Amino acid sequence: MTHLKKSLLGLLLANPVSFSFAQENQYTQAENIKQATEYAKTFKGEFKEFPEFGLGQSTRYRILEKSGWTGPAQTQETSPKSISQVTPETGGGYPLPPIPFQFNAQVGQAVSKTLPFLAGAKSPKYSLQGKLPSGLLLNASTGVITGKPTLMGTYTFSVIQSSLSVPSQASVDVTLNVTPETGGGYPLPPIPFQFNAQVGQAVSKTLPFLAGAKSPKYSLQGKLPSGLLLNASTGVITGKPTLMGTYTFSVIQSSLSVPSQASVDVTLNVTPETGGGYPLPPIPFQFNAQVGQAVSKTLPFLAGAKSPKYSLQGKLPSGLLLNASTGVITGKPTLMGTYTFSVIQSSLSVPSQASVDVTLSVTGITKPL
Repeated sequence: MTHLKKSLLGLLLANPVSFSFAQENQYTQAENIKQATEYAKTFKGEFKEFPEFGLGQSTRYRILEKSGWTGPAQTQETSPKSISQVTPETGGGYPLPPIPFQFNAQVGQAVSKTLPFLAGAKSPKYSLQGKLPSGLLLNASTGVITGKPTLMGTYTFSVIQSSLSVPSQASVDVTLNVTPETGGGYPLPPIPFQFNAQVGQAVSKTLPFLAGAKSPKYSLQGKLPSGLLLNASTGVITGKPTLMGTYTFSVIQSSLSVPSQASVDVTLNVTPETGGGYPLPPIPFQFNAQVGQAVSKTLPFLAGAKSPKYSLQGKLPSGLLLNASTGVITGKPTLMGTYTFSVIQSSLSVPSQASVDVTLSVTGITKPL
């Protein structure tokens, strides 16, 4: 029995490949360099070299043990007569460099793709590095990718084959192009769409998304006019707008079709309610009052404004007040003069604001003759 030289362990550690050691004519697979080193330590007896074939300038050797295993506790080291290189098992494993592989699929169409690993790997298992497109799965036993992709796009990932062959791992780097389902989805550029509505009048508007999207959901970018809502399941805009104006916003459709998102850019013109509100230009209004005499003045806002509130721009004469709910000016002025101010009406009608520009002349008390 010879003792294993330090150079054997150095060789094992310097060449991190999987080894096959022989016990008589039975081979035990070492799956990594650590295990190979431990196997080497447990050999006992005479080793013989068995050249198998030429590989470039190297020759493969199998190692034959004469005396059998002594178990992991054996610390005595023995060596073969000579060893130049231990190379992969014939026909086993896969080249160490990853293999690039590209294929195409279509949204909603069945996929069953076998990757180009070489045949003959012993007890292979397959795992994923990266992420498959939604709807696809990797079979961990066969390495086959199956399913129906749900979203278009270009996806890159790797599939790793681990086996009892040499090397212990092989990989395929995959590029998968998922194209749109025939006739499905919506063009990627947003579609411009314009419609009109009237304050206080019911709206139910379906936007021009193409039919056929799978499980669509709808969301809003921007802000709808007050009084309107977007149905997240149907994409329909409903309600009664409360304020006139021009509004721009986008509605986004997300679905399992292609593309995953489509959009409509909306311009909505809300016009005044028929006969409601007040003209946008301010209305000039003049009246007179007398110092010390009671005033109760209703301003000439048009009737029909919804839930109006009133506020003041400028300053009332001393002794007068503006009723914020009715817009009526009441009180007894205390100082004579000419006063100018504006009263603003804010409401749920159109427009949201209306105004009256007031000129009030307060004269002195008239004394009896």
